[in-house]
Order: sequence, then C-alpha cells, then structure tokens
Amino acid sequence: MSIQQVAKCSFQAGREHVENRNMEASGRPSSSRTDINSARVEEIIKRDRRVTVHEIASELDLSYGNVQRIVTYELRYSKVCARWVPRALSAEHKQILSNQPC
Repeated sequence: MSIQQVAKCSFQAGREHVENRNMEASGRPSSSRTDINSARVEEIIKRDRRVTVHEIASELDLSYGNVQRIVTYELRYSKVCARWVPRALSAEHKQILSNQPC
C-alpha cells in the first residue's frame, strides 16, 4: 500500500495526523547499546579481563549480539591471550598490561 493510500484511509477514518501516536513503546528498548550499558560492560571487562561475551550478556541481561557490538565497535576491545585488550594501546595501557601475567 502506498503512503498516499495510507494517508487517505487514515484521514477518512477521522484522524488528523499520520504520525505514530504511541511514541513510547512498552517492553524492551529497541537498542540496548546505550551509554549506561557501555559503561557497565567496560566496568565488567576492567574487573575481569578474561570474562566472555556470553558471561557479560547473562550478567547484564542483554543479548549476545548487543554485547558483542558494544565490546568490539564502541569500546574497541579485541581478545588477546584470552583477555580483552584495547585495539590501539596507549603507553599507559602497555605499561599496565606488561605488569600483569598472561
């Protein structure tokens, strides 16, 4: 059905606007990748660098895919030696990691 047909049917039914009247949907948000969730994920990774995406997802009650996207694309971590390590290591990161056992 075209947009024009939908608008015509809506206006014939007595509506004055075509916008979605129910702006606040109930239930789970459309995206779990918020700043708060990113901060929570980063906190878990800093607490235990050997944690898995699956463990983070179950702890925060988020989907595996959303946690994976937060870790790899937003926080830019990758797994090295079974630990989460930032992709672009700064001098400070290198110093901290060199003092920890693998």
